[in-house]
Amino acid sequence: MGPATTRIMSFPALRLPAVMGHRGAAGLAPENTLAGFRRAAALGVTWVELDVRLSADGVAVLSHDESLARATGLRRKVGRLLHADIEGLDAGAWFGESFRGETLPTLAQALRLLAQLNVGVNIEVKRHEGQETRVMNAVAGALADAWPTVLVPALISSFDPAIVAAAQHRLPDLPRALIAERLPRTWRSLADSLACSAIHLNWKAANDGRISAIHAAGLGVAVYTVNEAPIARRLWAMGVDCVITDRPDVLMAARTEQEKAR
Repeated sequence: MGPATTRIMSFPALRLPAVMGHRGAAGLAPENTLAGFRRAAALGVTWVELDVRLSADGVAVLSHDESLARATGLRRKVGRLLHADIEGLDAGAWFGESFRGETLPTLAQALRLLAQLNVGVNIEVKRHEGQETRVMNAVAGALADAWPTVLVPALISSFDPAIVAAAQHRLPDLPRALIAERLPRTWRSLADSLACSAIHLNWKAANDGRISAIHAAGLGVAVYTVNEAPIARRLWAMGVDCVITDRPDVLMAARTEQEKAR
């Protein structure tokens, strides 16, 4: 699927791309929208990250924030609204007039488009305290409905170990990643118990020692969110497998230049 990737993991099969689009291409189009995914694909991005929350009636919808205020102007929480109340909201006008009318898709709608575009997907599932099984059932249903088995398996990731555990139970054949602002002391035991394929770190927490330790454990390293080429180059030089970015255009150009210079 696209240009050569950097590392093959020893847990459930996962190839991390050097550059992954954050919420589609969040610096170039409204985040977590079909327009954003089309923009990422047009740039040649081979993987994107997206965020999933449950509506009140159990539909997996794309939204980073718990509240819809920033993306749509509606000061209501995703989990308090029916999907019918969410699907018509304008999630594009805030970004630019040309995106007016862009909506927040369901996970199934996003997966269907990404499958057509041949773009891999990192599904970040937000914390759903006490509803981990319910949200993972919704994710599993969307994948079964919209993600062909012939494509690269979706990656399930979360800051919440309980979500990753639910993915391990409900979708055991898919690769999993634990996300962390800082690498916790218990990262190795957590990764082992959850059979993770990767750790996703805030880029500011990445250093040579941590990257080496994670790799020694047989795990991949992705970092977020980097939009400047010099920082990305430094992270790749450290051995980071994947850089997640709002500006895939900038980082893909930097990666190409770096590879030509080798």
